[in-house]
Amino acid sequence: KQAQKHLSNLVCQVKAPLLAAMSSLALVVAAALAGLGPAVAVVATAVASSVGFAFTLNARATSVRSKLLEQFDMAMEQVLQALAGAKDLLLGLSKNVLDAIDEMSEQQRPALEKVAELEKTLKIDV
Repeated sequence: KQAQKHLSNLVCQVKAPLLAAMSSLALVVAAALAGLGPAVAVVATAVASSVGFAFTLNARATSVRSKLLEQFDMAMEQVLQALAGAKDLLLGLSKNVLDAIDEMSEQQRPALEKVAELEKTLKIDV
């Protein structure tokens, strides 16, 4: 599958310059047969070559863009997974802290009740 993809990319990269070269040759021959001067053939050839080069750059830029987007998507997925893990860790930590506070208050409840009873009996603030 990857070999086929690489072959397809190669064909796309070679197709535009070959088409430009063939059109340049055809334009030169047509200009010669039409009796036009060499300046017209040169301009037509330059335009055809420039268009071929532009198509080649476009194909390469499209290929690079797709690779970059692929890498960006993979990096974004890893970042989101790391954030989800950190969120789970923090939520678990806060739950553990709340559980520990509840447990401590349950352990201290009898002592606090005795202190409240002592305050009532002695009518003082402890």
